[in-house]
Amino acid sequence: MLRRVGALVLDWDGTLTDTHQARYRALSQALAPFGVLLDEDFYRARSGRPVLDLLDRLPVPVPADRVRAASARLLLEHLRSGHLQPIPATLALLHQARAAGLPCAIASSASRRLVTTGLRALNLEHMFAAVITADETSYGKPAPEVFLRAAAELALPPAACLAVDDAHDGITAARAAGMPVLTLAGTPPVLVIPPPERAVP
Repeated sequence: MLRRVGALVLDWDGTLTDTHQARYRALSQALAPFGVLLDEDFYRARSGRPVLDLLDRLPVPVPADRVRAASARLLLEHLRSGHLQPIPATLALLHQARAAGLPCAIASSASRRLVTTGLRALNLEHMFAAVITADETSYGKPAPEVFLRAAAELALPPAACLAVDDAHDGITAARAAGMPVLTLAGTPPVLVIPPPERAVP
């Protein structure tokens, strides 16, 4: 697919690196003082969305800004711990894109601080011409804004950018932006064309 596009746009969490358990653990610990037990299936189904959107969908109200800040602190500790690893299939695609001279971008629902800390930990900062995060957007995935802004930063039409995202909301956002999209499936994960849309409540 790289031969048919002019750029590569990657999601961060779960796509370039597998941070699912670390993110789930951090948010669970941040919610615990407020008596909230975070169901992992509930979290997994919404993991591509901004954390404030996920918190808004909890069955009980919580102080969202405090929870988000506490969760971010815990996640930053993990990112700096030296245990972070890239997902091999995505990393290989990234290197292929750069070898072909294609510009690359990150389009993530995470905060800029978390994404840039992770990229630094993986020594991948130099691979990306643009990094678009929740800090630069008004609407999180499944809205297409983060992908549209990434394409604009690369000065390319969205249809010329190949998106890769592991989450349902990210796939929906990339498709809404007009980008061809790949996702990850299997163990170990491989890159595949995602199936047709399915509803997530």
